[in-house]
Amino acid sequence: MNRRPLFFASLCAVAAPLALLAPRLPAQNAPARPNARPATPSSQTPGVVTIRNSPQGTAIYDDARGIAKLTKDVTIVQTGEDFILRAQEATYNRPKNQAFAKGNLSVETRDSTIKSTTLFADFNEKTLNFSGNVVINSHGKGDGIVAKRSGFSSDVRRKPIRITCNNAEWNYETRQAQLTGNIRIYQEDNVGTCSSIFYDEGQNIVQLRGKATFGNAKKQTFIGEDLLIYVDSGQVQSKNRVQLKIPSNDPVLGATPRATSRAPLAFPTPSAISDEDLAIFNRPTPTRPAQNRPAPQTTPLPTATAEAEDAPEDAENLQETE
Repeated sequence: MNRRPLFFASLCAVAAPLALLAPRLPAQNAPARPNARPATPSSQTPGVVTIRNSPQGTAIYDDARGIAKLTKDVTIVQTGEDFILRAQEATYNRPKNQAFAKGNLSVETRDSTIKSTTLFADFNEKTLNFSGNVVINSHGKGDGIVAKRSGFSSDVRRKPIRITCNNAEWNYETRQAQLTGNIRIYQEDNVGTCSSIFYDEGQNIVQLRGKATFGNAKKQTFIGEDLLIYVDSGQVQSKNRVQLKIPSNDPVLGATPRATSRAPLAFPTPSAISDEDLAIFNRPTPTRPAQNRPAPQTTPLPTATAEAEDAPEDAENLQETE
């Protein structure tokens, strides 16, 4: 049974309280958004969340609970914010101003496209939490949101970068992300691994935290703690002890990483709103420390001892960086 007329009649009740949301002031330690576009007149109140779906989809709104559930080509935007969320199914909680989405999930930001299995969004906190098979492609050539519609800024001078992981928390106000679980980072012919990543889209800087490695197709590898990668300049820096491995003779010098393919994800048929839908939102509000943007380094690259690939990796082969 199609209940679309009931949903859209009730959508006014959804939009009314959202219209009262004022733009959030940036945190004290939050960096300013570079190259931010000047404010333009708008008929919509900043902060309002708008959800749409295809005419072929279904839409149900439970006014008593303040829960809306939509299927088929769902899009979610927030006035004044540079992102577009796309999914095949989305559940929206009006009282908490949160949403859960899945199915061909993708988010376009000012210069990146992010895909994952599921997503939990908090529109008050300005965070998007991605889970399962997360892939972040920062295009660097205006291939993201700006290429498909006007009114968005873009950082067209950036070099592209690709990151895969299990989980990512993206703050679309500061354009910074925390990534964890099974991390791989690709930048041109370079590949890196680490335990967690702090990514700054605005500056195109990646901090590989914990024990990290970053190397190219020629098997020249940079190993150290908390590596800082300046993607646009190609610099890799660290304040800690590092090791640089350069093979003397390798038959596969110049080889490029083999491309991998991933089978498409299968998603269940959407169902009506249930108590399980409401349970998604019954979780404590996380308390996170202020995120500090890493300061660009002005010191030259640290020197390190070059060694053969088969040399023992002990303390004598490591050199303290200044």
